[in-house]
Amino acid sequence: MLRERLRYAAGLIFALAACPSRRAPAPATARPAATRWGWSLPSPQGNTLNAVWSDGARGFVAVGERGAAVRSDDDGETWTAPDTGARGALNGVCGDGDVRVAVGEGGVILRSTDRGRGWSPVAHPRAGDLDAVACAGAAVLAVGRRGDLLRSGDRGLTWRALPRRPDVALRAVSLAPSGEGFAVGARGAMLRVGADGAVTPLRSGADVTLTGVSGDARGLYVVGWRGVALRCDPRGEGCAPARCEVGDDLLDVVAVEGGARAVGMRGAVVTLRGDACEVTRAEGTPTLNALARSATREVAVGDHGEVRARVGGVWQPRVRARAAALFSVWGRGPERVFAVGAQGLALVSEDRGVSWRPFSAGTGHHLVAVRGVGGSAVVALTGGATAVRSEDGARWFEAPLGTERGGVALWAASPTEVIAVGARGSVARSFDAGRSWRAVRSGVTSALFAVWGSARREVWAVGSRGVILRSADGGDTWAPHPSGTGADLTGVWGAGRDEVYVVGKDGTLLRLAPGRQGWARVEVPTRAALFGVWGSGADDIYAVGSGGTILHGTQRGARWTLEPSGTDEDLLAVWGSGADDVYAVGYAGTILHKR
Repeated sequence: MLRERLRYAAGLIFALAACPSRRAPAPATARPAATRWGWSLPSPQGNTLNAVWSDGARGFVAVGERGAAVRSDDDGETWTAPDTGARGALNGVCGDGDVRVAVGEGGVILRSTDRGRGWSPVAHPRAGDLDAVACAGAAVLAVGRRGDLLRSGDRGLTWRALPRRPDVALRAVSLAPSGEGFAVGARGAMLRVGADGAVTPLRSGADVTLTGVSGDARGLYVVGWRGVALRCDPRGEGCAPARCEVGDDLLDVVAVEGGARAVGMRGAVVTLRGDACEVTRAEGTPTLNALARSATREVAVGDHGEVRARVGGVWQPRVRARAAALFSVWGRGPERVFAVGAQGLALVSEDRGVSWRPFSAGTGHHLVAVRGVGGSAVVALTGGATAVRSEDGARWFEAPLGTERGGVALWAASPTEVIAVGARGSVARSFDAGRSWRAVRSGVTSALFAVWGSARREVWAVGSRGVILRSADGGDTWAPHPSGTGADLTGVWGAGRDEVYVVGKDGTLLRLAPGRQGWARVEVPTRAALFGVWGSGADDIYAVGSGGTILHGTQRGARWTLEPSGTDEDLLAVWGSGADDVYAVGYAGTILHKR
């Protein structure tokens, strides 16, 4: 997740240019109180998974960021996502019988007695962040970044603290049936933890952070950053490096027949046999953070909720995460919804968001906006000076916008009239449902990020450094409308001619002032960048933004509250077919659905 945040910071300007605008919908209807945001893609959830454990038969459970948990009872073929009640990261999980134990951020320990369907917090000695946990029968051993060592003898119901090692950040742990455990961590740290609680430092011979440990009666395997892979004797002594060159950080290891298997960054998979190894990659996958083995197969989990199962030597996706960002969402009613994004990613759902089918829009360029026009036609902008258009969703045709710079947002004034705005104040109009375009002068050189109209003739466009433009003739001529802010403005939508809302950087939310002479800033409970805005009516408005921010506006936009999104991914656009059918899309192929 941190890496995604850094990539986002580097690409902020492009992300801002990827926020689509919206047209006024039908009048508002009452919103059912029980609705909530849930994952539509990936399914069942898209938070990064940090750990996975198998019961040795057909059951798997994995845990991750924002308290995420997923479970499978059919050898990893299908997965469900129970609510753990935790909001911080869960970093480790293990089990015995029907009991499952998970540990994580803030020293939280959760326990399930129904194979991971329901979870409850457990009281325990105070500890810092816990990074790993291992089970062996009734014995459980948890370790943490402040050198915490916690032990349970009753399947995680009660706990006692072992002597801390405050100089050692512990990252992984294993536990043998005998009750003897091994913990590894920063700067090559390695400890043997006896069944009686005695802690003995060991020499790993490594000087990097060690992130995984697993073993059996034949020996112990340890992996870590920079591709470090060690093989030690069953007592954790005599460690020697494997003869292989990986390069990528290895993050977890599990003993398999005749050796061990490790996973890591960029989908790295390393098979260890004695002191030799074989390096392969799980094709098309992001980082794999953890690995577990059942009686018949291995399952790896990773970034953005990715789950892979090893079948016939091939790592096949069971939950597929998409690394590409989604920039725009729009639907022709609830039954047919489109989402488009980076590198030509285009998806359609025809079952109310239950599943999404990829399709080709005839381009590998970024698709930054999508909109329906007359009949069944769909138009999308490529981010360059072209649009693509299709009547049937199968055959797509490219049309130049007639501008020197690319378009990034669309608004359809009528079944045939379409407006595109974009970089350096570019504006283009189409009068034949996107088949052909002509350029229009906007009078500004600032980037325009969003466009929306309250009627066929009145159109608003917003952009960088607080620019707001208004057209009273359907987009032929434009005039500035002072915003009173210098913040980048990235979304515009209205409930009517006199109720227009604009969102932007640093939690900026503006409303058209009475008399339409200026804009009034509305106070909202966030300073996150807001990228998109849409509503079903004046009493039901959504704004989405960075870090998974979702704001809900009621009382004609006078009251705004934060709603839990369940993700930290940046949300770049929002659209709905009505009050009980709303989508938000963003980074890492995230699609959230409120219904």
